[in-house]
Amino acid sequence: MRAWQQDEYGDASVVRLMEVPEPAVRANEVLIAPAAVGVNNGDTRIMQGEPLLVRPFFGIRRPKERVRGMAVAGTVVAMGREAGSFAVGDRVLAECAGGFAELVAVDGDRVVPVPASVDLLSAAAVPVGAPTAWAALEAAGVTETSGAGKRVLVLGASGGVASFTIALALHRGAHITAVCRASAVDTVRSWGAHDVRARGAVDPLVAGETFDAIIDIAGDRPLRQLRSKLRSGGRAALVSGQGSRVLGPVGRIVRSMFLTRKAARLVPVAQKVDADVLAALLTLVAAGDVAVQVTSVVDFAEVPAALAAVARGDVIGKSVVILRPEIAQKSQT
Repeated sequence: MRAWQQDEYGDASVVRLMEVPEPAVRANEVLIAPAAVGVNNGDTRIMQGEPLLVRPFFGIRRPKERVRGMAVAGTVVAMGREAGSFAVGDRVLAECAGGFAELVAVDGDRVVPVPASVDLLSAAAVPVGAPTAWAALEAAGVTETSGAGKRVLVLGASGGVASFTIALALHRGAHITAVCRASAVDTVRSWGAHDVRARGAVDPLVAGETFDAIIDIAGDRPLRQLRSKLRSGGRAALVSGQGSRVLGPVGRIVRSMFLTRKAARLVPVAQKVDADVLAALLTLVAAGDVAVQVTSVVDFAEVPAALAAVARGDVIGKSVVILRPEIAQKSQT
């Protein structure tokens, strides 16, 4: 089979299309034929091996898992005897490693069924970005039961995480102010944000303006400024952050621990692989409660270009790679 793999860290040029053996399926695994695979910032960070702090976990000199792609939507080809109640041909979704390949073996605990009304192209955009948005809103106190009427500020509001943050916050009844680059303003407004402002030479945040919650995806604001924009009892969820090539955002996370206050909390967000959350998100997508904003659809032959575009920050919304168009773009209803 074919797979896009890398034998060294670097930019998208190190990712090459190779003939590799088909994966062996262990007792607890499901073998999936991907129809569509989402492209995420996490793919590019592992591809580059930065910050260097991640290398003890992903490989010191080169990636342990050589195939990028962590959001796989496809059909079941085979399964181990302990892999769960799946059948050959089932449409499924998983957050996993090794997605940019013609076959992927995934731990059955990570695999969820895709509702009949959701096409696999849309499903592939959900992992990583949508669960991160879910975790950020929960950390900021914008939940299903407490989100109604809350004023939420989204910083860095043009990427995949932001698109799902806006969609989920809208579903939870929040009022959203979004700050993004000027080229994305119209698109972000079309996602439903109530107030969209361009980040530029003049800071778009008004002096004295405060919010119940801040979702900081850009990670380039001073922490004290974030704290000053929170109402009493408010929370800022730190999704990302600028930092050194070695430690990445760790320094910012540590500083947030010292600057957080009971009346204005700064909360780092760590998204975990959670099949229950993934299934809940697919249910919201199927019901039309959460919109999926796929703005870039790329052929399997162009995986390096898709990775490069995400690494540069060129993609507004979500980018998805298509392996089997006839399957990926059709729902079952």
